[in-house]
Order: sequence, then C-alpha cells, then structure tokens
Amino acid sequence: MMEEMEYLRLPPILAKQVQHPEEYVRKNDPKEPVRRIFKNVPISQDERKQLQQLKDNLAAYKIEINPDSQTDEVLLRYLYANTFNIENTKDMLRSHLGWLREPKNYEFDQDVLDIYNKGIVYILGRDKQYRPTLIINCEQITTVNMELLKRAISILCIIMEDYCFYDGKIENWNIIIDLKEKCVLNVKLQEYYSLFQLMYQNFPCTVDKIFILHPSLSIQLGWAEFLEHIYNKKKIIIVSDINQFKKYYEPTQLERKYGGRIEIKKYFPPLNTIPEGKQLTEPLKLLETMNQQQQQQILIQTKQSIQAQNTFQETVTKQVQPTETLKMTKTKIERDFSVYPQQEIYDFKVYRPTEISKEPIKNISKYNRLTQAEMMKKEYQSQVQQTILQQKQAEVMKSYKYKQSQMIFEGNDQDEILSEQIRTQTVKPQSVQGQPQNAKGRLTAEQIEEDNAACIIF
Repeated sequence: MMEEMEYLRLPPILAKQVQHPEEYVRKNDPKEPVRRIFKNVPISQDERKQLQQLKDNLAAYKIEINPDSQTDEVLLRYLYANTFNIENTKDMLRSHLGWLREPKNYEFDQDVLDIYNKGIVYILGRDKQYRPTLIINCEQITTVNMELLKRAISILCIIMEDYCFYDGKIENWNIIIDLKEKCVLNVKLQEYYSLFQLMYQNFPCTVDKIFILHPSLSIQLGWAEFLEHIYNKKKIIIVSDINQFKKYYEPTQLERKYGGRIEIKKYFPPLNTIPEGKQLTEPLKLLETMNQQQQQQILIQTKQSIQAQNTFQETVTKQVQPTETLKMTKTKIERDFSVYPQQEIYDFKVYRPTEISKEPIKNISKYNRLTQAEMMKKEYQSQVQQTILQQKQAEVMKSYKYKQSQMIFEGNDQDEILSEQIRTQTVKPQSVQGQPQNAKGRLTAEQIEEDNAACIIF
C-alpha cells in the first residue's frame, strides 16, 4: 500500500522555492526553544551536547535505539518536544519504541479503510508553504472505536511524514478539526486527549497549526484549556469564519465547504492536489512570483553593469582628451576617402593617463599601443608616399613608351625622324644621345637593357 503513495511527493522545483525565516527554522528561546526544520540544517554545539547527554542516559538505562531510524535529527525532535528535559525525553522515547514494536498500532486493513471512506479522517490539500493537511471530522467520531481511529490517524501521519515532507523545506503538517458545534459534547475530552497524545508522542514537532472550526463559546474555552497542556497556544487558531483560511490556503487546496474549490467524493487514497508539472493554478503563484523577482533582479544587475561600463568609458575619455581640437578638412590625394587634418601632425599631443592621474588603467597594456595621432600620422605618410610613387611610375612609363615608339623606325628614315622631333619639339632620352648605333640605326641590345635599368632605378 505504501509503495503506491509516491504520487504524493512534491515536485522539487516547488519545494525548493519555499523560504523560511531563521526564527521559523530554529528559535533559541531558553524558556521555550522551538525548531520546525531538522534535516539539512546544521546542528549547533549546544544541541550536540544535549544529544550526547541523552545518548549516555539511554545507554545507562539500557534503552537500545536503531541508529538508522533514530537518527540525531529524530532524537533532537524529542529533545525539543520536552524542552531538553533529559528524563522526560527518555520516557517518551521508551514509550515510542514500545509503540513501534507493535505492528498492529499502524496496520492497514479493511476496518481502517472503512473509516477513510466515511471521511472521518483524511489528507487533503497543502497550505501556501506546501505543508500537508490532516482533516478530522468530529461529526461521526462517536460511531467509531477509538483504538481503530488511532490506528487510522497513525497511518495517515506516516504517509504525510514519508511522502508529503521534503527534507530541509517541509517537515510539518496542519490539522483542521471540524467540530460541527456539537460533537465535543458527545465525546469525552479524555478521548480527544489520547488522539493528540498519540501524535505528540510518536510524531513530535511535526504539527505547525491546528485550526478548530465551528466551535461554540463553551467549546472554545474547553478546547483552549485542553490543548494548552499539549501544544503551544500560538499553534491553535479558532476559525469562526471560513474566509480566515484564505490567509493560509489557496482555493484549489481546500474543499468547497471550507471556502475552496475541491469537490471530493473519495477520501482514500489521498487526492494529490498538485500534480507534477500539470496544474498551473494558484498554488504555483509563489513560483511565478519568485521567477518574476529573479527576472527583475537580473534586469537591475544588467542596468548597473551598463552604468558602470559607461562611467568607466567616460573616465577614460576625459583622461585621454587632446589639448587642442583639430578641425578636419578634406584633402584629396588621388583617393576620395583620404581625409586628414591640415595641421602638422607633429604638433598634435595626447595626454596619456599616467601624466594626469599617475594611475594605470585596465585594458591599456603598459601604454605601448599607438595613439590616435600616431596612427593618423603613419597613415598620412603612407598615403603621400603611395601618391608620389604613382606619379613617378606614370612619368617613367610615359618615357618608356616614347623610347619604344622611336625604336621601330628603320635607319633609312632618319631624316623623317629628325623632322618629326623638330616638329613635336621632343628630345630623345640622354641614354640615346651620343650612343653608337648599329648599321640599321637601331640601339644595340646592351643599350636597351641599360635604358630599362635606368628607368627602373629612377
């Protein structure tokens, strides 16, 4: 039967969103120490001392405990339940171990199932912190054997502890006692006392709140006096109006008769009101709110990062500000994109950060990089050299073409060549003048190679 209860486990994504204040987890009050979360929470030095004293006392009285089931966290629950009174804790543990040795105390059978099917006791819903809820309907208690009812409640408590808790986050449950304004008169208070004594003795420090519903004034006084000896008064909440549940529960986690939306027809097995990853209703508002808060926090951090980056850039810009602002004018040097300042680059000075603040600035490695002025100067000189080289190459090519055009004429046409030179007022290159010619009036191969070399050198 127990293996079939796995569906009741709370999805980790929801459980991890639960955040408890420190005083909820543990309150160090000398008169009334309180602790609600025991697992995945460090044990203090004082608590360890008390644990060791308890273990020594149990050993002295030869009370054997199982380290696998009676762990330090479990023993600590018993110490808190008895306000660290070692003797009372020892007696409670002895009684609890005796209860565990009798399987009949928590045996599931048809008689127990009949109690569940009548809706006398059942598990339904979780509060806003995902604590499970045990509901006790007092209207039919008088028709049930009290020992059988104790067994039914014990099984439900085991189910909640094993399948509805989440270590370090959810280790308590709530109880709703529906009195129907009359049932307490038909039941002896001693019988109710035995029910709560059962939970107090075998499941200590697990009850977070007890909601007493529909009580009359006399019942309120009687129950307040009765429960004062078992639980802290702060755990008892008298509910005279079902709208009070809205403070603790979402509508999807309560029956319609308690102001919720659930219409329950079958009380056992317990209804899982938060199916894993399927029911995106009010119980997940906490998760949605947490996600929105995380997104807002990310946006704030991003804005702060951008502001810090802008501030850093402004600081660097101020420290690397030139002494003079140069007016930029276009100066064409063959290429349209060549735009350089007319002022002499050598007069352009840039203050480096070390000259002003004497402090290094990150992202500028030892200031070995070229400044903007040096880069402009270097590019400007490169453009000028390229332009001069292009002009010289154009002149050389023009002269070379002229020489080639002269060499195609034959020796018999010298008179015509001379008259053409006089007409165009051109003169042969110096390398041609005064040089010996071959029989046909052409330059020799050696003379042509010398001329070509001279052109390349030029």
